[in-house]
Amino acid sequence: MRDWAIPRQHLHAVPAHFLRAAWKACLAATYETGYQSASLERWIAERITPLAVWFFSGDLHATADAGLLKAGWPALERRFAEWQKLNAAKAVTTSGTTSDKLDEWPPFVRKVEWSGFRFTALASDAALAVEGAAMAHCIGSYGRHCRAGMLRAFSVRYGKTGERVASLTVEESAPGCWAIAEINGFANASPPARVDQAAFAVVQAMEDAYRLSRPTRSAMDVFRREAAAQARCNLEMEDCETLF
Repeated sequence: MRDWAIPRQHLHAVPAHFLRAAWKACLAATYETGYQSASLERWIAERITPLAVWFFSGDLHATADAGLLKAGWPALERRFAEWQKLNAAKAVTTSGTTSDKLDEWPPFVRKVEWSGFRFTALASDAALAVEGAAMAHCIGSYGRHCRAGMLRAFSVRYGKTGERVASLTVEESAPGCWAIAEINGFANASPPARVDQAAFAVVQAMEDAYRLSRPTRSAMDVFRREAAAQARCNLEMEDCETLF
């Protein structure tokens, strides 16, 4: 619940019917996932948290009628889907074979615009260094993680002014399944709740790119395999160094 963007983290702001609907949905998912905790955690991250952030970031938690909440989680998911449709993300996707000449790793999705924010991929050490210096945190050192695995970084800015508001990293947990890894404001401060909510658009854009864009899907698959192969090679070299 810490990730739900609950106002001031006060439990009294959580409607009892909302909590009951979420609990029942999790209970049903427990059966569906065969009581596997990792699968359930991924289900919660994909199905519960984004909706909860949307619900509490605005004023719906204070204005929603009891009928909607009593109708259960499926009704809330339909309302959330309607909101997403009205605020559809405008994502520009790129493949690993058509990337910018300055890219040092394929960003997969270069830009996402959502709800007044613009998310721009950071695909080189130089871009990360500039972001880290401007935002006073350590994202400038993340290049090795982006090269070695399926972690991607984005600069989050206000769409109208271009002013930086946060830095975002997303990571693939399984082929085609992405989640928010970190989102930090200036000097690692927590960004506004609206930014947390909008950041899920990047996750959705990554997953849509994998599902709908054949070149991007291929780029992700190739990069993942090559990163895994390199990791195995590095491990073998470390073993050899230990022996000799």
